[in-house]
Amino acid sequence: MNMNMNGVNHWVTNVCELLQSKPGKLNETEIEICLRWTEVAAFLPMLHVSSELLDALEGTPQMSKVELAMGQRGQYTRYIYSQMFATNYTGGQLVYPLLYDFPQDDEAMKSIEDSYMLGDSMKVSPRIDP
Repeated sequence: MNMNMNGVNHWVTNVCELLQSKPGKLNETEIEICLRWTEVAAFLPMLHVSSELLDALEGTPQMSKVELAMGQRGQYTRYIYSQMFATNYTGGQLVYPLLYDFPQDDEAMKSIEDSYMLGDSMKVSPRIDP
């Protein structure tokens, strides 16, 4: 959200690009964290998933989680790009906290780390529990 607040609405999220492990040698914790980041990044303007992660997941059950996240992104691609277009020409932010839309709602402040708005009508609440 910091990029949006500084006026940069179109950025690329690199998911697990700078892993310290060698390709194919990711441990379970790294894989789980990368999967969660992939699920979150699927609803950000643009994303790039690390080839190391995809190589490590090839042929495993966890690869279905990446495919599911990308499938969900595919359903909302038109919405994401139309919102990017709107913010480019009218100003505003593409990704922002719930507090901006609901300043009087105390619940918006409680979930400030767990949820965000994407565009003017989509709330994203990524699953962060194991």
